[in-house]
Amino acid sequence: MGEAARSLDDVSDHLGEVLRRADELLAEWSRFGAEVRTQVDREVAANAANNKHDFLVALDRAVKERAEEERKAAEEEASGHPAGLRPAASPGGLRMVQRADA
Repeated sequence: MGEAARSLDDVSDHLGEVLRRADELLAEWSRFGAEVRTQVDREVAANAANNKHDFLVALDRAVKERAEEERKAAEEEASGHPAGLRPAASPGGLRMVQRADA
C-alpha cells in the first residue's frame, strides 16, 4: 500500500504543477489576445478615418498622455502626495509641500 500511496502523491503533485502552468499560459494568452484586439481595433479605426496618418498621430499622443496621467496617479497614490509635489523640510516643525521641480 505504501508504494501505491507514494505513486498517487506523485501523480497529484504532477497534476498540481500542470494546472499551475495552465493558469500561467492562460494569463499569457489573455494578454496576447488583448494586444491583438487593440492592434486590430487601431487599424480598423485608422482605416475608417478621413486622414489615417493624422488619426494615428493623434491616437499615439492620446495614449502617451493617458499613460503619463496613470503614472502620475500611481506615483501620487504611492507617495501620498499630489503628483509633482513633495514634502519639504521647514522650520518650526511645520510640514510644507513644494513643487518637485523647484
